[in-house]
Amino acid sequence: MWKRIEDKYYERRHVYLQVLQLIREHGAISRVEIAAALQMTRGAVSLLIQEMLEKGFLEEVGASPTVVGKGRRKMLLDIHPSRWLLIAVSVDANNIVVGLTTLGWNTLEKQRVPFEIATASCDSLETQIIAVVRQILKSNYIETERILGMGLGMMPSVLHRLFPQEKIAKMEELEQSLSQQLQVPVFMGNALSSMTAYYLYQHAKQETIALFCADGDAYYISFASRTYLVACLYQEPVSMNDFYLSEQETIGTQLTSAALIQRTAPYYSEKQTPVLYRLTGGKLEQLTLPMLFTASCAEGRDFDPCLVPLMEEIMQQFCQIWNNLLLLYQIDQLYLYRLDFTLPYWQEIQQYAKRYMGEERAARLVCGDLTEKCQYAGGVFYAIGSGIQKASS
Repeated sequence: MWKRIEDKYYERRHVYLQVLQLIREHGAISRVEIAAALQMTRGAVSLLIQEMLEKGFLEEVGASPTVVGKGRRKMLLDIHPSRWLLIAVSVDANNIVVGLTTLGWNTLEKQRVPFEIATASCDSLETQIIAVVRQILKSNYIETERILGMGLGMMPSVLHRLFPQEKIAKMEELEQSLSQQLQVPVFMGNALSSMTAYYLYQHAKQETIALFCADGDAYYISFASRTYLVACLYQEPVSMNDFYLSEQETIGTQLTSAALIQRTAPYYSEKQTPVLYRLTGGKLEQLTLPMLFTASCAEGRDFDPCLVPLMEEIMQQFCQIWNNLLLLYQIDQLYLYRLDFTLPYWQEIQQYAKRYMGEERAARLVCGDLTEKCQYAGGVFYAIGSGIQKASS
């Protein structure tokens, strides 16, 4: 199931990222503390830190206080605040978000521009990205020599629309074109992969995590492991729409937006489901999962009783999927992202999960960040990775 790739540059990048994350979490730290946290010898850490100092990733910021008579003061290390900057780009079916960020992940400027996937092309995407990046660099008086890397994370719906054939070759062409025109190292990939890696590096004690995500009318699962330096299943998110719930049923046939509309149709009318009818404006095709939750929730509000068994069945099926994923891949934490599960519903979802998955597995479900922050962080993660890999090679 898990496949390890022996690649010295990939491994070096992995360790650099761990050091940067340690400092982001704890502030300035010593070489001894880094060695203890990463379980490395002091000699190996000294060489690593010397490399990172020479490349401008870190700086020495003075010595730590010590008790009198208790040995030498330890020199503290911090992320260099200004030597390198990053450009992060995230693209979904509605927006392009472009930002300028420090190596310590402090955002200096971020812009969002509309992006209509239905009418977009690879050329139009490239043109918009270049225009916004140049404008941001100009307004901040930043020379391209200070850009460590640019990361571009695309949601699956965008990738499938813009690169229906020869995806890898076409993505490489776009990478090269952007790099040549902007004069910075560029790395692009599926946003879900980088977002999953971002979540992993935010939680130092977790070994294996996964992101269960809805994008368009499909579900995806993306894995990341700290022990194995590559993600599960070829580093690409896996489409879950063919994941079987029973011999005849898949996620695609039962739980996508189109499937939920079809399942709700027999109940839907102004008389039978007045709450849902009002929420959807009398148009069933406007149905979303939060609307279904609201219309079937009986906590002292108006609700549609006929929808309660349907909601129960739907949540049982979701819990079946999550339970199987946790068991199959030995996941420490499963993040639910973009399922239209807003935080007010999270307590309710947890109750379903405890009922159908048990307390222990339900505790391993987490409601992912539902803002653009996570997608943007995925772009930052690609930017750091590409820049470090170039600097390390």
